Amino acid sequence: MISQHNAKAYGMAAEGSPPMSVPQLDLRYLNGQPTLFFELFATFSTQFLKKGSWADLFRSITFSNILPMIKVGLTNFDLVRYLVGEVLQDRGDRLESLREYYPELNPDDWEFWQAGQRVQIIKKTDEGSKLQFGTQVVVSEDGTMSALLGSSPGISTAPPIMLKLVHVT
Repeated sequence: MISQHNAKAYGMAAEGSPPMSVPQLDLRYLNGQPTLFFELFATFSTQFLKKGSWADLFRSITFSNILPMIKVGLTNFDLVRYLVGEVLQDRGDRLESLREYYPELNPDDWEFWQAGQRVQIIKKTDEGSKLQFGTQVVVSEDGTMSALLGSSPGISTAPPIMLKLVHVT
């Protein structure tokens, strides 16, 4: 199967699913060997970076952002329910989901691990606060620090955007 996929391929999200649930086959190289990733499942962590602190989320809560966080959670309850359902899946549940896309699945050929960390941001708008998806460059007020926030499928544009950002500065 790996030899048949030499690029990233997107599937269709299940009806009523959020944009982040688009299944993807992604060819990557691990230790010089081609490896096929099936990206579909959401996970949860209170860490903001892969090697961050488990307290990151809790330390980020302030009096000025607690109400917008609660509002976004309540107004995006379908997304919250979807993410909780994803986190509660066990290996068998995930294999069944994968089997929908690859019926000839041999469970022994697949390993599950957290391949990345996605962070959604809550953005201030004239109408209040909203959950922000996509890819976006965020720059500090004094211009001394910048970051690229991205989520699939927008994350595929991250390397050229960051290279352009570094070249401009």
